[in-house]
Amino acid sequence: LLDVMLEKKVIPVSPSIFYAYLEVINIGLRNIAILDNLDELRRRVELFKQKKGTYAAAHNKVGENLEKALNEWKTEDDRFKELETNADKVISALDTVSVEESVGAEEALDS
Repeated sequence: LLDVMLEKKVIPVSPSIFYAYLEVINIGLRNIAILDNLDELRRRVELFKQKKGTYAAAHNKVGENLEKALNEWKTEDDRFKELETNADKVISALDTVSVEESVGAEEALDS
């Protein structure tokens, strides 16, 4: 029997050795699956890096635009306050002129 097995290239083993051999094969297959998952994980990390870079660029651009808008608003707010002050002065001057004219008109009517 041993001669026939060796001729057919069959190695006799006990069930416990065969089970251990199958377990080694199973561990190897799981390691291959882990490597496949690791490749997928690397691909997803690279994709995440790209999207993060794109988002960071857009985020920074929005921040710059908001900063520019705020600076423009501050400049225009200062100009508006100056305009408001000048308008108040003009209105006060017109009120003074109106009061003086009406007093002068009343004096002319009285005479």
